Amino acid sequence: MKVVVDRVTEGVASVELPDGRTVNAPAALFDGAAEGDVVEIRVDRAETERRRASARGALERLKRRGGGVCEL
Repeated sequence: MKVVVDRVTEGVASVELPDGRTVNAPAALFDGAAEGDVVEIRVDRAETERRRASARGALERLKRRGGGVCEL
């Protein structure tokens, strides 16, 4: 999806979506973008799967390690 940065003020970016609607988002998501810039937003499926696999591995290691009940 490509969006157009409409304006950036006080850490908030107003961006125009492909359907013409304008939404606000943290300006940090569009680091370096200025008014009028076109920004592409996409899902990185390979990175998503890599992180999911890493999380699954960490969970399995914790399960094998065992342990007691954690009370707060």
